[in-house]
Amino acid sequence: MAKIPSTLIDQIRAQSDIVEVIGQYVTLKKAGRNYKGLCPFHTEKTPSFTVSPDKEMFYCFGCNTGGNVFSFLMQHEKIGFTDAAKILAERAGITIPSEVWQDKRPRDDMEALHEANAFAARFYHHQLVETATGLKAREYLGKTRGFNEHTWEIFQLGYAPESWDILLKNAQKAGFSIPILEKAGLIKKSEKGTYYDAFRGRIMFPIMHSNGRVIGFGGRILTGEGPKYINTPETPVYSKRQSLYGLAQSKSAIAGSKQVILVEGYADVISLYQAGVTNVAAPLGTAFTAEQARILRRLADQCVLLFDSDVAGENATQRGIDILLAAGLEVRVARILDGKDPDEFVRKYHKKGIDTLLTNAKNVLDYMVEHADTRSAEAKARSIEQILHTLAQIPDEIRISLYLSQLSSHFDIAKEKLMSAIRAKDKTIRRQLLASHRRTSQPRAASIPPAELKLLALMLTNAELFDQTFEHLYLDDFSSPQVKRVIELVYKYQDWSAPEIDLHTILNEEANPHLNSFLSKLILQQQQIVDPEKTYIDCIQQIKIRRINRDLAELRQQMSHCTDEHQLAQLNADYKALNLKKQEIRQTIIS
Repeated sequence: MAKIPSTLIDQIRAQSDIVEVIGQYVTLKKAGRNYKGLCPFHTEKTPSFTVSPDKEMFYCFGCNTGGNVFSFLMQHEKIGFTDAAKILAERAGITIPSEVWQDKRPRDDMEALHEANAFAARFYHHQLVETATGLKAREYLGKTRGFNEHTWEIFQLGYAPESWDILLKNAQKAGFSIPILEKAGLIKKSEKGTYYDAFRGRIMFPIMHSNGRVIGFGGRILTGEGPKYINTPETPVYSKRQSLYGLAQSKSAIAGSKQVILVEGYADVISLYQAGVTNVAAPLGTAFTAEQARILRRLADQCVLLFDSDVAGENATQRGIDILLAAGLEVRVARILDGKDPDEFVRKYHKKGIDTLLTNAKNVLDYMVEHADTRSAEAKARSIEQILHTLAQIPDEIRISLYLSQLSSHFDIAKEKLMSAIRAKDKTIRRQLLASHRRTSQPRAASIPPAELKLLALMLTNAELFDQTFEHLYLDDFSSPQVKRVIELVYKYQDWSAPEIDLHTILNEEANPHLNSFLSKLILQQQQIVDPEKTYIDCIQQIKIRRINRDLAELRQQMSHCTDEHQLAQLNADYKALNLKKQEIRQTIIS
């Protein structure tokens, strides 16, 4: 894909208010010069996600994710830079030249993977609807499952023929490379070193991001042997933990009703949607995640769990309740009592039956009390403990208080005792969340001297100060490779006729998440420097002294191994001169 001109990128960024853009995904509240909210990239109860409208950057102090408006969309939507620019341009009413889209060569792997998945979805759909080999698949979907052709189109259902490498051959003819097809999970490498299609003889369910782009596939066996379902593995564009089946189709209905019906599988989603219950989605497997809950919370206020009524479904319901409550959603539970799953139920009782189920859905407390084991005092205590653990997930104290009033009345236990127990559990949950954040956050960089961090932050405030710094220091005076790398990138990309350092070009051109986080954190922390002029002088002095200390240590090392008297005398003289220089620096104020 042709590169978007830098002047156009600057125009798109200038007309994309970072607070407004991120505010579509995160509830932000004013906090001094900045805005704060709950981070969309990890689970937290106390906001650590900061957006700076002045610097046009964001940073989470909990998980170390940061960047500008382009990198936010890239990370949140799992798209490449060009697609992020396109979304922002359309939002701002800016036209991107047609030649940018006419060149079909992908700009990066992310976009190449999206293109490969889109090609595969079109190929599988064609095999289903327009080929003789797709006849058995058409009969299965139409007669056995009751899905009509309009539904096939909405969900882009397809068929992977029972062939060794038919997708591979067609994809190569279309210009897709083997490394990209393999990275997308569409092909596999055999023990002999040849490649073959990952999906063969299967009904294909394209998995889409909420923006409608195909990111992976689920395949149900139709002919041959093997597991009933196989799925795309984790790829750079597909994360099972962060994806929901059917969300691309149901997003508008969920946002409109502020309610989502959560079911277990592909067929459940499709059956309900076809019956007219269009605010429906499914986790990819029963392992519902906090990431999926946060996605739903941005669209809905309430979630109705409609999982299978078997033991696995009951266990998945309890896990889902805890996660959804922690995300701030109101949760209700609908149950199918005759052993059917939602797909079977809707085919038998149609939309009217589903509507009745949803109307009779129980709130969390009623559901858990109904399932409580009260056969003995010990069993009752365990059940109450589980209920309190679940209620402790709720971030709203008023809702917790209302539920505890009901629980107190039902079990005849003083509300104050229940409240005391839940507060203890809440502290434990907070500690567990914090530990989880530390495990999942980006790896910590090697320690950087504070003086180098502060000086770099100040240098990045304007071009003149940046240039002036090197009247006092050399690049090698800095000990941190990260700091040196940023300085090198500034010299690479900076237009020195401009008064400000252009960090956004660095972020956009390098497209490195760790660099994004480092720079955005640095810039936000720069706002906290009370006396910039004094700090600037102090930092230069400290860096010079640290450099001399490194040189002194190196001289001591050389002296300890030196056997030549003349050379040792010279090393001693150098050592004394450096010590004298260090003393002079401490007594000098940079003018």
